[in-house]
Amino acid sequence: MDGDPTFVVSNRWLDRWKKRHGVRQLCITGEKLSSDYMAAEEFIKEIDDLLSSENYLPQQVYNYHESGLNFKALPQKKSLACQEQSCVPGPGFKMSKERVTVLACSNATGYEDATEHTVTEWLSCDTEANKLYTDEIISLVQNKPQDDSDLEETDQPENVLISHPEAANALEIALPYIEQSENATSTDIMVMRHLHNIASMSR
Repeated sequence: MDGDPTFVVSNRWLDRWKKRHGVRQLCITGEKLSSDYMAAEEFIKEIDDLLSSENYLPQQVYNYHESGLNFKALPQKKSLACQEQSCVPGPGFKMSKERVTVLACSNATGYEDATEHTVTEWLSCDTEANKLYTDEIISLVQNKPQDDSDLEETDQPENVLISHPEAANALEIALPYIEQSENATSTDIMVMRHLHNIASMSR
């Protein structure tokens, strides 16, 4: 940088220079620095409008946050005496990554915690509701139309048997309507009378 090659500074001089010019070393991967403040402000307004329109009480509004707990991780820093230098982990030391998932949940008033039974009951109330199979996931990713045969049986109409008296009564109403209709042909009237006779004889 075309500077003086004999120029030497200490850490203290560097710290004062960083403080004078407002230079800081920050971690940019954390949630606090990478969060979208504008989106957060918009969400607060949207959730307030939703709670007001639906007349929800604060004790009915719950929030939960999932986090990992490294329960076997040792502290990365430790105060040691001179005689304890041999206790310092050597090169290649790795912190234990074994962890459990912690789910903290509470309502807006903060005085009622969701019990484990409540969360478990909510998660297992309908285990088949949001289950997708491999073929369905691939179809959704590739934007392929789903086959109608994959629909649940409950979505398909059931075959309802109509009795002879019910059919005869319906045709007795339909026959005069067809006979009075200006758009009906003689063939339509003959077919309707034939169907009416079949239902009447089977009654």
